[in-house]
Amino acid sequence: MTNVTHQDVQVVDNVVELVDGLDRTSDSSRFQWRSADPIEHFQLEANPFADNVNPDFFFRTESHEEAFILMKKAVEDNAALALCTALSGTGKTLLTQILLQELDQTKCRTILILVYPNMSRTALLRDVLTELDIEPPRPGLSIGALLALIQEEIIRLYRTGKKLVLIIDEAHFLKTDTLHVLRTLSNIEVPDKKLISVLLFGEDHFRKRLDHRTYRALLSRMFIRSTIAPLSTEEVEQYIKFRCLMAGGRGDLFTEDAHARIAERTNGVPREVNRLAHNAMLAAARKGLKQVTAEVVNTVAR
Repeated sequence: MTNVTHQDVQVVDNVVELVDGLDRTSDSSRFQWRSADPIEHFQLEANPFADNVNPDFFFRTESHEEAFILMKKAVEDNAALALCTALSGTGKTLLTQILLQELDQTKCRTILILVYPNMSRTALLRDVLTELDIEPPRPGLSIGALLALIQEEIIRLYRTGKKLVLIIDEAHFLKTDTLHVLRTLSNIEVPDKKLISVLLFGEDHFRKRLDHRTYRALLSRMFIRSTIAPLSTEEVEQYIKFRCLMAGGRGDLFTEDAHARIAERTNGVPREVNRLAHNAMLAAARKGLKQVTAEVVNTVAR
């Protein structure tokens, strides 16, 4: 059994006295002030800068619009391969989601494959088969056998008046042999047109990599190539206003100098704009401000 000394009792009494002496009202108010919810504080219906891919919040700059039109045109013109590159965080993945929604599903069977580092040829082809709702074949099938299964489905789709559109996101992770498998897939055709369009989305360095002679045969088949540029200073301002309005808020939630500071700090990369704007909005709400100012942006910029 533990012995309780007079000194121990005195310590407990001192703590109780200290707690009892606190102004709970002011402490509670201070806690709520520091924990203010920006959505509630700014009377929003949703988080305008959430870290997710939401087509409803897609802000089409001239660069995004051109990339979208070119990739859609690649499908409509039966191009076998098309390429879209951009800096990380500029909206490639969001553009793939828009294409999934807006390509004519009466004419296209559109599937999306998300590539991961060191993805093998077998893994890629099995993912394609899974997305095509084809029962995964037994393990150990050769690359040729997997390609034959996909080719059969492409021909079946053609006979029903559809073509396969294969959207590859994070294509920069594809290894050389896997890229050449895609080139093989893109060769499936009838005398008057290609039966598949492969749309590749990757980071800027992927385009530079394809300039190497190793990929000459692949690059020569990419009749359509597009690039998504970062937002300009003016576009950053319109982007922030657009997202605030889409979230049910005010277009002037951020001050003019806050827009400029965010553009400067993020170099116009939308993902970085979202991160900084979200943190600034949170800080402004905790301070009880009616607008997000440049001073607030400075406090959260890293």
